[in-house]
Amino acid sequence: YGMTETSPGATSLSAAMTRAKAGSVGLPHFFTDVRVVGVDGMPAPARAVGEIQVRGPNVFAGYHGLPDATTAAFAADGWFRSGDLGYL
Repeated sequence: YGMTETSPGATSLSAAMTRAKAGSVGLPHFFTDVRVVGVDGMPAPARAVGEIQVRGPNVFAGYHGLPDATTAAFAADGWFRSGDLGYL
């Protein structure tokens, strides 16, 4: 799982686990943290659907020349807000 803003990605699932964990995006890459937060911005409990957020050295610094978009793309505590939904 990943996107341009978390280049080259955020998580990966080993080929050996694709059948056992079908539908999973795998585990975070080295030095990358992934969390799921509720509408209140707090970490969601296990299996609760919320927004996927990512932080790490692979996360971009911001959109070139778009300071407002950059501000909107990050939570107050610095995590990148993917806009995607998921659960742990």
